[in-house]
Amino acid sequence: MEVLSDNPDAVPSKAQISYVLRAVTSFAYPEMFQLIQAQCLPISNCLLFVDQYSKVDEIIIGLEFHHDKSEFVDISFFGHEWSEKIQKNIMPEWWSEIEKICLEPSGRSGDFGGSVFSGNDSISGRLANHATSTLQLLGDHIIECEARNGQISVAGVFISLSHEIQEHAKPVFSSAFDVICEIQRAKSESSIKHHYGLKSLISSLVQVLGEPINLGVMVGRSQDLKLIFGCLKSPIDIRKALSVECCVKVSAEFLDQVNSAAVSLLKVSDITFRLCLDMNLQRAAIAPRFCFEIFPSQVMSETRNWLVLDQLADIFGLTMSATKHVRSVHQHLPIGQKLDARLVDMMQGRFDFSQKMVSKHKYQQAAVLSHYKICLELGKDITIKSYAYVKQCLSD
Repeated sequence: MEVLSDNPDAVPSKAQISYVLRAVTSFAYPEMFQLIQAQCLPISNCLLFVDQYSKVDEIIIGLEFHHDKSEFVDISFFGHEWSEKIQKNIMPEWWSEIEKICLEPSGRSGDFGGSVFSGNDSISGRLANHATSTLQLLGDHIIECEARNGQISVAGVFISLSHEIQEHAKPVFSSAFDVICEIQRAKSESSIKHHYGLKSLISSLVQVLGEPINLGVMVGRSQDLKLIFGCLKSPIDIRKALSVECCVKVSAEFLDQVNSAAVSLLKVSDITFRLCLDMNLQRAAIAPRFCFEIFPSQVMSETRNWLVLDQLADIFGLTMSATKHVRSVHQHLPIGQKLDARLVDMMQGRFDFSQKMVSKHKYQQAAVLSHYKICLELGKDITIKSYAYVKQCLSD
């Protein structure tokens, strides 16, 4: 049975998000409850949503766990118009300009800000017309936040790329290179120095890995951009896309290690995985860290039998302390509970005394593993992070 909201466009208030964070982590992560609350609750309090009485059918919060003895727990939110929904002192000033590219009609045909770029139009990053376009930035984003040394900040904003035109009034682009140029222009109001080198590098990556499906615009690293590619389904030769000269502090042997890891991951059943690269735009080079994001197909059983984690430990030589920490952190997952919808409304300060005390609907609260992230960097230990969803949804 489909449950219809009184206001399908409603967004959750910070009170609702904080309630879900506290309620679910209290039974899903009891051993880490105080740590999560100390690091993540102050971040949720930076949200600016004010309509605490709106009906919200689903609230999803992402948690990122570090397993390197740092005890860091980062938090992610999902939505759009973040320039209006989070405190200005932690949101980068340039984000509103990038957000316009994702949300607003372009008001132009053809060239989008082309005068900003120097040189020949074929390399300068231009908005394509709809007849030749292939890419469009989507309006919903993931905003990743962190607390370090008592300071709260936005670590990055992740933008999804659609390979089909979703809205004809919004900007469209002919290549990932054009998208990256436009984002950099909006972020720094400066053009990219090494256009030819950057365009060649991106073209080589696309030939081997396909078009990126997500771009991570990082805060505090003005020249860095994360490229997240689609799931790999066959062996790759990353050296066809990247020569040693295109990378920062990377050897040929290290690139072979990345290739070997991809081949090994293809042999693991019941997973999908993708490659994530950090790109330095001004140097037109890939930063030394290469990451694999691994998604178990059977997330409900993964935190019971740890079949994927054990294979990752063998492939990447993960330390026993790291894998033990992963198991300990997520030992209660998957887990959930159902509560009467009126009871939850009352606890969130939204109870309507004109309605019945008992609802025929339930709120389902749950926590479930999402995926693992393995990071390889020359001269450093291989590390693992894990991600989980904490959520509340209305059910019949």
